[in-house]
Order: sequence, then structure tokens, then C-alpha cells
Amino acid sequence: MTASNFPKTEKERDRLYHQLAQNQLFKYVDLDAIAHLIEQCSEQLVSTKTVLLQPEQQNSSFHLILEGEVEVHLNSLDQPLHERLAAGQCFGEISLSANGTTKAYVIAMTDCRLFIINDDLLWGMSNSSHGVANNMLYILSHKGRHNSNAVANKQEQLYRWENYALSDSLTGFNNRRWFDTSIDRILNRTVQEKQPLSAILLDVDHFKQYNDQWGHQAGDQALRTLANIAREYLRTSDLIIRYASEKFLILLPHTNPEQATLIAERLCHTIAKTPVGKFQDIKLPAITASMGISGLTRNDTCSSFLERADRSLYQAKQTGRNRVANCNHKAAK
Repeated sequence: MTASNFPKTEKERDRLYHQLAQNQLFKYVDLDAIAHLIEQCSEQLVSTKTVLLQPEQQNSSFHLILEGEVEVHLNSLDQPLHERLAAGQCFGEISLSANGTTKAYVIAMTDCRLFIINDDLLWGMSNSSHGVANNMLYILSHKGRHNSNAVANKQEQLYRWENYALSDSLTGFNNRRWFDTSIDRILNRTVQEKQPLSAILLDVDHFKQYNDQWGHQAGDQALRTLANIAREYLRTSDLIIRYASEKFLILLPHTNPEQATLIAERLCHTIAKTPVGKFQDIKLPAITASMGISGLTRNDTCSSFLERADRSLYQAKQTGRNRVANCNHKAAK
């Protein structure tokens, strides 16, 4: 196994960048914008039958296959082939979790040329490029290793990468990072246009108990059901943000608090009567949600606007949950 680093000739650099652009991690990414990080990575040439990763080995690098093929076997080399990966694909993403422990064997089946990105550089790329963050989120969402340890590690990684991407992989809604980068612009435009804007802060009732009783995958299914209901009942101009694990923020342009309350009541009622569906032949019960309303005023900051929504949500919970409240009005079932 041999390794090489920059500097490179212009021809070698162009060849490398062309190959990197074929990988999902760098799809639609401006590589020149992160060139200073790419140049800190390394390439490795490995020969046929080299064991690249093995169970319980520590791994802190993401591997892109530039040339060649590798095979993945779960837990033991005696296990049947799990998958074969070729140029343009990657491996090592699952072990980039909290403890960095590998859960599978990865073996070179031909002479291979690999591009190695260590953990710190990968986070640096994601912080510099939303494209890299979104692509990494896609990779983790669609490339499981189909064993319990890998699934747990993948879920942990998804939560970390969603902090760098702009959308939530589970529901497809905007995420908290998108909100943090967009909310000031939204509020300023609303005030300038002198149009109403209301917020619904939605929290799934007793979601921890739901997860504890039915399992986290059932909980995910419940959140997807909620997301589908929201898409059906809300307008395309409404903005839905997965604000925290089971908390959602809905921004309703051109809508006053009274109108928002009626919308939230219909949404609340529909969520409570809609079955989540089946999971592993078990019929899952419907969830319920509590919701708080706030309307934007001319003197509001983002903090004061959301603080009233949070106060309304607290009122809805204190008066029985599965209901809507406006902190200036009596809670409504």
C-alpha cells in the first residue's frame, strides 16, 4: 500500500478533480471552493486482496474509490458478499460515528486507487460547502449496512450531518440550520411588505413514550405520517421546519393569528385521527400533537415572535395536550 499527497501537476490535478466529481460526495459541488481542503487529503494505491477495513478496527477516514473494485462482507469473511463497490462509490461512512469502530470487512478485489478524507477534513468540507453536507446526508440515508450496530451508528451520523445540511432526511422539510440562516430575511421582508405572518409551533405529544413502546423506527414512521398530513393540508407557500426531534415550526405568510388558529385546529384534528400504519405486522396507534400560535408584530424580533409561540405551546400542553392555543386566547380543542 502506497500513499501520495499534493503537490500535483496541472494534468494530475485535473484528472483527480474529474474523478472526484463522479462521486456522490462531490456531486454539484464547486471543488475549487474547497481546494485547500482537498489538497490536505491523500491518495492510496492498494493491491488486490488487501484488507482495507475489518470489524472492531478503528477508522477515522472516508474512502472514495477512484479506480478499482472492493467487496464488503458483514462481520466475517465467511459471510456471503454484502455488496461490491466500484469507482465513483465510497466506504467507511458508517464507522465515522462516535467511536469510529468498523463493522464490516472491506477487501480490494483489484488493484485500487483510493482518495482518503480524514474525519476533520470531511467536517471542514461540510462546513464550507452545503453541497458536501447534503450529499453526505444522502449517502448516509441511502447506504445502510443492514445490521443493528450499523443502523444505530448510521442514525447517529444522520443527526450530526443534518446540522450541516439544509434539509431533514426523514421528513424532507427544511431543518434548523436552514431556519437560522433564513429567518431574518423572512421577517424583514414581511415587515417591509406590511403583510401578516403567523407561526404554529407543533410538538408531538409524549413522543419519547411512543418511541419507548413501539421503537424508534415506528417513531420515524409516525413523523413521516405527520409530514404527509402537513403537506396535504398546508399551502405550498407555507414553510415547514423540523425545529427539533419531534418539534416542528410552521410559518404561514399572509395569515393572521386567528386564521392560523383555524388551520392548526384542522391539522391537530387530522393528525389525531390518522393511523400511522403498520410496522412489522403491528398496527401502530395514531399520534397527537399540541400547537402554539404566534402572530408577527412590527416591533418583534425573531426571539420575541417565537417566544410567544412557545408560550402558547406550553399553554396547550398544560391544558390537556392534543389541542391548539394562542397565548392571547383561550386554548381550543
